[in-house]
Formats: sequence, structure tokens, C-alpha cells
Amino acid sequence: LRFSSLLVPFKFLAIKPSCLAVIIIVTIGFCCPCQEARWFFCFLHQFDEGLTSQKRLGLALESCSCVILPLAVRVCYLRRIKAYEKRFLRMITIDEFRKVDLRVGTVKSAGPHPNADKLLVLRVDLGSEERQIVAGIKGHYEATELVGRQIVVVANLETAKLRGVESQGMLLAASDGNRIVVLTPERPVMPGAKIS
Repeated sequence: LRFSSLLVPFKFLAIKPSCLAVIIIVTIGFCCPCQEARWFFCFLHQFDEGLTSQKRLGLALESCSCVILPLAVRVCYLRRIKAYEKRFLRMITIDEFRKVDLRVGTVKSAGPHPNADKLLVLRVDLGSEERQIVAGIKGHYEATELVGRQIVVVANLETAKLRGVESQGMLLAASDGNRIVVLTPERPVMPGAKIS
């Protein structure tokens, strides 16, 4: 792909390449309110009458390749971060939180997943029913030490299949670097107790 082919749409607007380069630089300079963006205007004094249009274009392209492109990548990255935070890290209302059904369950049995090295298959008593939950905690807990322990379960999560085994909920755990710690109530409660 040649640079000249990128300028085809601008030929219909009667914009010269050298002017186009200046427009790009000035636009990004205004759109990027960062300290580095001010550098864009430092080389504009080189566009005096003594330079040919090709020389002006060369200077503009050199500046674009050295400064504009890295800053453009930076701007795109920051915009992606903000979009992610707006979508996934936004504050929720109390009504949205109430939609999550958190209940205490007692692990009745636990065993290895037949098709995965890091998954355990748990049978959990939720009081009115017994659920099967697949959890990725095998590297942090032995199956035997989970039996009889009370855990916190997201009870209204849609059923999903993990490596061929059905999981009817999700247990809650805290992550601390390389450790995973299963959440459990401070004192024993009745299986199925609701957390609010």
C-alpha cells in the first residue's frame, strides 16, 4: 500500500498533501491535551516560503512517524481502557445487586474433573436442593479438605458446561496474587441461608 493511494480521497477535496499533513498534526495536537502534543507545533515554523511542497511533506511525514503515530496508539489505548471501565467497572445500583442470589452451601462431596487438571467437581447442599458446581481451585485445595466446608454460591447463575461437565452455579473466592481462597461464613449457618 503506497502513501499516495491514501491521499486519493483528499484529491477530490483539493487538499494538498502538505496541507493535509499540517491539518493532521494540528487536529491531533488539539485532540490530545497532553504535554507531548505541544511538540507538534514546534516544527511548524519550518514551513516557510523557502521550502518546496515536497520538502514540507517530508518534514510532516517524518514528524508523523516519530511522534504522531506513538501518540495515536496511546490515545487508542486510553480510550479502550475507559470503555472497559465504563462497561465492566461501573458502579451498580442496590436494585442491580439484589438480582444476584448469594446463598451459603455445604460441600457434600468433591472430586477431580475428568477432563481438566485445574477443576474440581463439587456437590453442594443448598438446603432445598443439591447442586453440582465446577470450580477452578484444584491447585489450591485438595478435594478432601473441602468436604463439610460451607461456601458462598451464586445460586441464580445460568447453567454452563465446563469441559463437558455441567456446573449449576459458581462459588465465590478471593484472589491474592497466586493464591485463591474460598469464601466461607465466619460461623456455621443453615444450608441455603441467603446473603444480603
